Amino acid sequence: MNKEYEGYFNYLKELSNKIEQLPSNVTIDRDILYLQHETTVYKIKAARYFMNKMRELLPVREAISLDDINVFSFQVDAFLLTLSSTLDSLGAEINLVYNLEYNKNEIYFDGLVKDRRLISLESDLQGYLEEEIYQSWYSYFRTLRNQTAHRLFPFYAILPEGPVQLWHRPITTKDVYFPDDIRAQPPHFDKRIRVISFCERMLENVMQLLLKSYRFMETRLL
Repeated sequence: MNKEYEGYFNYLKELSNKIEQLPSNVTIDRDILYLQHETTVYKIKAARYFMNKMRELLPVREAISLDDINVFSFQVDAFLLTLSSTLDSLGAEINLVYNLEYNKNEIYFDGLVKDRRLISLESDLQGYLEEEIYQSWYSYFRTLRNQTAHRLFPFYAILPEGPVQLWHRPITTKDVYFPDDIRAQPPHFDKRIRVISFCERMLENVMQLLLKSYRFMETRLL
């Protein structure tokens, strides 16, 4: 484990231990909550794995093949879908902790945050999450995730500098971009949103969202 994240994942493990040790008379199903929390941890670790694979797949080379680009695309897709799934898993934890009585198969993170049942509790968690889902990074991330799930082809561009042949030049992660306007047809790429650096920011933002959410949930749970 990266030392940079060692403290983060140690905290998530400690929280798992606390959930496991909840007294049997609490109104929450302790075993289900424990498994759901472990699922969220698994998913955020998987997202980090795919992020690291993205970094590894596009080092500077003398040439790069279409197969290399396809493998990179697989990792981008996996990262976006897994990171989105992490939030839905967090939503399932919130559902259990706050007794919202959602069917587990109907939990959608954005909808849960804005649900009247959670709003009626006037919790600090709901206020924090509602503010977060209206941030520009989150809106872009969700739209990008939906494009990933439903589009017909990888939704990013490889834009090397200068009039060169793409497959016969050194290419780095700096050459791969998401569109600045996802909904535009055709999409427009202005070289501001690099795939690697933007995914790194999304991962960091989701990890912080998890951390702050758990701090709020601990006050109710423990």
